[in-house]
Amino acid sequence: MARLFNKTYELTTWATPAPGSFIGANANYFERIGNGLKIVPPTNVKFEVKKNLGREPNTCKLEIYNLAETTRAELERKPRTVHFAVGYDGAPQLLFTGDVRTCYSAVDGSDFITVVELGDGARAHAQGHISKKYKSGVRVDQVVRDCARSLGLDLPPEAEQSIDLKRALEDGISLHGPTRDALTRILNRYGYSWSIQNGQIQILADDQVRAGEAVLLDKATGLLDSPKRKDPAKPGKKPPEVTANALLRPDILPGKQVKLVSRDIEGVYKCLEVKFAGELDDNDTFTSEIVLKAS
Repeated sequence: MARLFNKTYELTTWATPAPGSFIGANANYFERIGNGLKIVPPTNVKFEVKKNLGREPNTCKLEIYNLAETTRAELERKPRTVHFAVGYDGAPQLLFTGDVRTCYSAVDGSDFITVVELGDGARAHAQGHISKKYKSGVRVDQVVRDCARSLGLDLPPEAEQSIDLKRALEDGISLHGPTRDALTRILNRYGYSWSIQNGQIQILADDQVRAGEAVLLDKATGLLDSPKRKDPAKPGKKPPEVTANALLRPDILPGKQVKLVSRDIEGVYKCLEVKFAGELDDNDTFTSEIVLKAS
């Protein structure tokens, strides 16, 4: 049974290298400088995290209460990355990692609130560029691997093992410009899409799920209320999407397979999107809102 009490979190932030510098052969968008600055309870924090399978960076909004002036100044110094973990009983789990997009502080009554908006892989998405020409016969996964490396990332196991991506290009291709566009262009040819999840690139076909066992979601593991179908099932149409509310489940990510067990709906689904929300100094629990489709 997921716990409802003793909520906790851990926020760690690091400076990252300035744009245009490189470490080894890879862009260093995900490198960290120094030991990091840590923020923990009793400092109050409110959060909202949104994740999906789109190529645009997943987002996280944090509202942190009454930080010291020096800490506020450090958070506002970019480029900077944040690792945010939440949980119960002193055991927080990673919920979001991303780059600081905006950070500002404002007075609200007796509180000084620092608002931090993050994007998962936002610097790589915005700044990653590739300039390469490929002759016919080169394997697709080599082109995709070069794109990933220009973002400072490695190919995930699903892409490394994909038979579709091991085929040879029938004609040459020239890639020049933002990596986000080049990666979309080449993957769309073969029915794949990409996203960045917790600082790692994810490449999946529409009918494919992340590697690993399905995550069980039932009453004993945090399911709240009854899941709902978005629209009634229609003959000849795809099964409707299902929405489910649960206690905090950081292990449920877009692309992950979920085994849903409830009184009215039961089956194996693919997670399309998930929203996490909560506040440390609040009587309500940390929650997950999950959108699923039959897999």
